[in-house]
Amino acid sequence: MDDSRPVHKTLKGLRAGLMLMVLSLTATAVGADSTKAAAVPSGLSYPQKDGPFGYGVFQKMHYRDFTGNPTRNILNPNLAGVEIVFNWADLEPREGVYRWETVDRFMQPWVQSGRKIILGVRAIQKRGSSATAGAATPAWVFEAGAKKIATGPFTGGKKSRKTPGPTDGTQNDRESGSEVSWPIYWDPVYLEKYQRFVSALADRYDGNPGIEFIEIGLGQFGSTKIAGPAHVYRLYRDEGYTEDRWVETIQKIIEIYRQAFEKTPMAIVMSPFHKVKKDSGGDRLEALAVYAADRGIYLYNHALTGTDEFVKENPFPAVFNSVHDRTRTAFGPDNPISATGRQNDRKYGGIRDAVANALGGIRGLPQTHISYLIFYADDISAATSGSPGYQKEFEEAIRFGLEAIRPKEMKGESPVHGGRNETP
Repeated sequence: MDDSRPVHKTLKGLRAGLMLMVLSLTATAVGADSTKAAAVPSGLSYPQKDGPFGYGVFQKMHYRDFTGNPTRNILNPNLAGVEIVFNWADLEPREGVYRWETVDRFMQPWVQSGRKIILGVRAIQKRGSSATAGAATPAWVFEAGAKKIATGPFTGGKKSRKTPGPTDGTQNDRESGSEVSWPIYWDPVYLEKYQRFVSALADRYDGNPGIEFIEIGLGQFGSTKIAGPAHVYRLYRDEGYTEDRWVETIQKIIEIYRQAFEKTPMAIVMSPFHKVKKDSGGDRLEALAVYAADRGIYLYNHALTGTDEFVKENPFPAVFNSVHDRTRTAFGPDNPISATGRQNDRKYGGIRDAVANALGGIRGLPQTHISYLIFYADDISAATSGSPGYQKEFEEAIRFGLEAIRPKEMKGESPVHGGRNETP
């Protein structure tokens, strides 16, 4: 671990310096060199480091943030960086034709401000506002012979059909929401094309000092979940899905990434294989976590809440505790905790309890020893003084979480790492 000390200045000085930096970047040409790390601005809560921090609070960006406000919350000193996940089709619209400028343009201001990027690519997006929503795997993959499952638009409709081989998949079809394309992940054509893409991705970004880690793109949400919707899950079973086959496929994809990325850390997003409890993975999911951890792959679960249900039902605090000596781990919610309404309050609870649950060591939870907390941009805005919707409890809870996960050798006068904490 880098034992350099964080520098401390006033928040006012940080804002002024960062704002000038962000404004100056608008005139900077985009290119490969724009992703090189720069000196960390005064007041940032992280040490200067030419490479991953190894811990931190990160911000999950929606597509609407990426396109409408790509530097949202960049002035928050407790923010280590951002997580951004692109659709494969965004980056390789035609075979062998790559649009890395899409990634570079987003990375530029964050890396130049001393932050890091968690970069992911997914092959399925069942709905969303991006042009490739519903068609995250490029159409040319299926035109080359890879099989897929095609479903109707995800507005609650359940009409689905299996479609092997070539399909129309035109931009007009996607915009009208005529279908969602779910790849058959174990299909040999799919794996061949995906491996070539991952190799190209690594040629571009492996060892980039501005990247914290790469998220290995697996199933739904890029995670170990094959499919959430029950009717899609049944169609995958028709295509030969079994838990053993899915685990074998995940391991193949992990090895594809491991062969390609030799320098930059990688992570898998851990999620039950399916919502049906008897088919959700169970022991195989825990064994998969051990498989990944033994190979230095980070583990990330995005089902964090501040509720009793998390304490009772989420298996990953115990899993993270069992592998913390072999890898790094992360928790985050699957939607903003700061959203209003009774339903959101019931599902996610409060930010203080969410941070406490993530750290563990209380309420019957084992210490998780996590290295990362990943919250949505709305939650980071709520934790950013001067932002619309600012709430002091969010700022205090997220700062507490940061100090709790800060490694001991970097802590200075901060609380120790490892989840030995009390509710903030």
